[in-house]
Amino acid sequence: MQLFLNKWPKKFSILYLFTYCVVATLFLYTSYKLQGNWSDPIWNYCKVLIFAVGVAIIYWFWDSIIMNK
Repeated sequence: MQLFLNKWPKKFSILYLFTYCVVATLFLYTSYKLQGNWSDPIWNYCKVLIFAVGVAIIYWFWDSIIMNK
């Protein structure tokens, strides 16, 4: 995904932030589903979404400031 988005590098693009949020949410959802009975079920989806958005914002900030140089 990073290689695809850096073909057209933009600093602090809202579209990139949205892309990172979607990918982070999908990754968290599939990782919890693949774990099966090994982990506690996710009852509070709000916490998962907050975590995914937080990770996406950190990665977006890192990509906008450091990776584009």
